[in-house]
Amino acid sequence: MGISMETTCRIILDANIIRGTISGNAAIGLDLAVLEALRGRAPVSLSQTAYLELTNQLRNQRFTFDEWQAIAPVLDKLIDPIIPIVPIGIALRVMLGVATAHELELKNGFSGLRAMWHVLKTATSSSDVTEGQRIMFEGELREFRPSGIKAEFDKTEKRWGRAFEGLVKALGRPVRPDDRSWLADAIRRHFGNEDVRQIPELETAVQLAVEFLVLHGLGYKKGKGYRPKLNDAMDFDQLYALGLPAIICTSDGKFLNRVRSLKTPGSERVLYPNELISHLRSVAA
Repeated sequence: MGISMETTCRIILDANIIRGTISGNAAIGLDLAVLEALRGRAPVSLSQTAYLELTNQLRNQRFTFDEWQAIAPVLDKLIDPIIPIVPIGIALRVMLGVATAHELELKNGFSGLRAMWHVLKTATSSSDVTEGQRIMFEGELREFRPSGIKAEFDKTEKRWGRAFEGLVKALGRPVRPDDRSWLADAIRRHFGNEDVRQIPELETAVQLAVEFLVLHGLGYKKGKGYRPKLNDAMDFDQLYALGLPAIICTSDGKFLNRVRSLKTPGSERVLYPNELISHLRSVAA
């Protein structure tokens, strides 16, 4: 597989990578020591979805705190101290330059993500990841509220849902395969990236959304609508991070295959863990 990417692409780890690493499953996990040795100057972050999933799984004892603390210090050495968690929604669009936000608001947003990573990486018991606990971080008293990220996810689901339903309403009929070009233009306008040449990697998110709409149109049932499920909305949003530029490392074969079938700029940057290591080795050689 030919991979075209900068050696300093941000590497974004999905939750299934961390779970595989914790369980020792080499097929879906990563050797963090090898990643540290090969990554060069490339910063490493968790996706915002990975952060929420890991927090919830710790609370629900899907893995133990001892297992978490066996890899958390190693992971912390890899994680970018400035942007440990890559956001979704408006914060990600600000990073990409296709949306604007007040400088102070953006600074506080990233400080909040750093605080959340600090709490997660040092967690040794359920009380450490309890909603509403207060910590002093970067000179400010902060409340630990992972539900705030869940609320952001809900906003993302609703935002894509409203956008899709608005497009279908404008069409005035179920979506057909020959609507692809019109849908792509409409999605670009809606999310502020009309100029494809500016950040061509954003086309991966756009085209995955188009294929979702076409698929639903082919199996359209009145009353079911075109609203995506949360996982679909998160996939669309997470793919915008390819424009940072970034590599998304995941073990989710279904997601990865859907993205690769698009053959859009940046789609080659969604990699299985073994592919990521192979690429980094080829760069280092």
